[in-house]
Amino acid sequence: MCGRADRFDGGEIREKCDGWGWRCGGTMGAEEGTLAVMAGGDAADIERVRPYVLAMARRLTHMGPAGSGQTTKLCNQVIVGCAMAVLAEATRLAVNAGIDAKPLPEALAGGFRAWCRAFIRRRSAKSRPC
Repeated sequence: MCGRADRFDGGEIREKCDGWGWRCGGTMGAEEGTLAVMAGGDAADIERVRPYVLAMARRLTHMGPAGSGQTTKLCNQVIVGCAMAVLAEATRLAVNAGIDAKPLPEALAGGFRAWCRAFIRRRSAKSRPC
């Protein structure tokens, strides 16, 4: 699995990995077989390795030509980074307002999770960027 993200220039990685093999889920995901793999490359090659990848991953999504998996992983990291910043700000807002922040995840999980799923489905159905 080629999963190096120390720089965005994918030339060297594309050369070594034929452009695909980015994954999300970390060490725990790898150990539990729940990784999400974002793959770029030839569709026939992706299908050929699908059974082997799914032995360690829950999902394998072909994103397009070589390099597409890397770009998709970068999109994921942008979302994760932004979410972390927003969660920190929301927690600070609650604390500053005198609210105990410990129950915030439980209180907000359902609404936010449902909104995210609906947003992603709408965007995917339209097949165009935001």
